[in-house]
Amino acid sequence: MKKSFLLCALALSFITTVMASETTLIKSCSTSLGMPGEEIAVETNISIFKINSSLKAIVTQNTNGHQISYDEQAVIEEHKVKAGLNSEILMSDDIDKLNPAERVIVHAMALSVGPDFEDSFSAGLDLKKVRSAKLFIVGEQTNMGMTVIVEAKDAKGKNLGSFLGGFLVSPCK
Repeated sequence: MKKSFLLCALALSFITTVMASETTLIKSCSTSLGMPGEEIAVETNISIFKINSSLKAIVTQNTNGHQISYDEQAVIEEHKVKAGLNSEILMSDDIDKLNPAERVIVHAMALSVGPDFEDSFSAGLDLKKVRSAKLFIVGEQTNMGMTVIVEAKDAKGKNLGSFLGGFLVSPCK
């Protein structure tokens, strides 16, 4: 009797724990990151999960048969994106007047069309059409930039696609 009561108590405790920690996949992005002229690419997958009321990102990267995986905090922000953005804004005083989504898009424009990278990077969508963006920010911003999945929409709210931005730029598969 004591054993069956103990087993029932353990099962109830396990079920309660599982139910209390609901995990939902919110967004994911798989992409291949590489620098111009380099043959080695880093296959990257970032998944954003809602666990109860908090957000967590799980980043998995594979290169040359080696895999690393780590967790980061995540934040979601939504912003309007004004028309007329271009890559030249990145090096002007106007950059400070932009919201976070506009800054990520201008940075992506600079990497996508800039002569320094010889068109080696692409967001995989027409950045000039973006009028709103949902940012899935992974970890903290540093002096090297940040890691962010950008879900882009046009003026009519149509989904244009998603890309990984912040430091490098690459379309999500």
